[in-house]
Amino acid sequence: MTSPLEEELLRAECPDARIHVLPTHYPPAAEVPAWEEREGLLFVGGFRHAPNRDAARWLVEEILPLVRRELGPLPAWLIGEDPPVDAADPAAFTGPVDDLEPYLAPGPVSIAPLSWGAGLKGKVHESLAHGCRASRTPVAAEGFGAAAGRDLLVAEDAAGLAEAVVSVYLDGDRWRRISQAGLSLVRERYGRERFRGAVAALFDAPAVAASSALRARKTSM
Repeated sequence: MTSPLEEELLRAECPDARIHVLPTHYPPAAEVPAWEEREGLLFVGGFRHAPNRDAARWLVEEILPLVRRELGPLPAWLIGEDPPVDAADPAAFTGPVDDLEPYLAPGPVSIAPLSWGAGLKGKVHESLAHGCRASRTPVAAEGFGAAAGRDLLVAEDAAGLAEAVVSVYLDGDRWRRISQAGLSLVRERYGRERFRGAVAALFDAPAVAASSALRARKTSM
C-alpha cells in the first residue's frame, strides 16, 4: 500500500503524472478490551516477504526473550504463511489463519519489528483499528502520520522495543491513552468518509471528467 512518502517520491520522479493515493480503510473496532483483559504479543505478516521473515527472527531471537525476562511466559503469536520454522521458537508460529479477529480481540500488544521495507503496513493499520497497543520500528510506523509516544510506541533496537511492550503491559493509563489515540488516528485519517472523499476527488479530476465527457459523446452518436 502506497504511503504519502512514496507519493512524494513519485511526484518528484514523474512531475507530469496524475497521482492519487487512496487511504486504506479498516473499520475501527466497536469495543476495545480493557487493560485488565490484555493478553499476549502479536506479529502478523506473510513470511515469504523478506522484511517480515527478518523481523520474525529478530522478534523471536532477541526481543521476546527481553520481554519475557520482565513479564514471564507471555503468550506470543506470529501469524502468516511460511513461518521461519528454523528459527529458535519460543513463540507460537500459527501459519495463516482465516480470521484475525480471535487474535486481535483479546487486546494483545501488536509488534512490528521491521528493519526495512516500504509502503503503509497493513498489520500496523489493522492493529491500530482494533485499539491494540503498538510497538514499532520507524520503518513500520512510516507514512501513517502517527506521533511516536502518543499514537504508538516507536523504538529502533531490541531493548527499546521490548521496553515499549513491557511499559504498556504494566501501565494501565499508558495502555488506555495510546489505545484511544491510535483509534482516533484511524477514524480521522483512514475512516470511511475520508476514503469516500478521496475517491470522489479522484473522479472529479479534470482528466477523468474529460474522459467521461468523451465517452458520453461517443455513446450519443
